[in-house]
Amino acid sequence: MKKSIAIILICVAFVIGGILGGIIGATVYEVAEEIDEAREYDITPPSNSGYSSDRIQQPSSGDEGYITRENAKEIALEKAGLSTNDVKFTKIELEYGDNYGVWYYEVEFRKGAVEYEIAVDAVEGAVLSFESDIID
Repeated sequence: MKKSIAIILICVAFVIGGILGGIIGATVYEVAEEIDEAREYDITPPSNSGYSSDRIQQPSSGDEGYITRENAKEIALEKAGLSTNDVKFTKIELEYGDNYGVWYYEVEFRKGAVEYEIAVDAVEGAVLSFESDIID
C-alpha cells in the first residue's frame, strides 16, 4: 500500500511539474553525451534558457592555430635551458586551465633529482608558468 501511494505521488509530481513548466515557460532538456577520443565536449544550454556555461572544445595537438606537442616540449626545454637528451619526459597533456583561461600544454620532465613543470600556451607558445623542484 505504501509503495502504491509513493508511486502515485511521484506520478502526480511529474504531472504537476510538467504543467507548471509549460505555464512558466520552462524547458526540459534531455542530454545525450557522445564521446570522441580526440575531443571533449561540454553541453551548453541555449542562451535564452537562463543557464550559462562556457562551451569548451578541446583542440588536437597541431590543429590550426595551436602549437604541436613537440613545439611545447621545445619551448619548455628552452625555458629550462636543457635539451631532449638531458631529460626524461613524464607528462605532456593539453589542458584547459581556469587559472589561465586558455588551452595550454602541461609539460613535465626530470633531469636527475630535479623535476620541472612548465605550462605553455597552446596558441601563443608563451610560457605561462615555470616550476622546478628537487625530488627526494
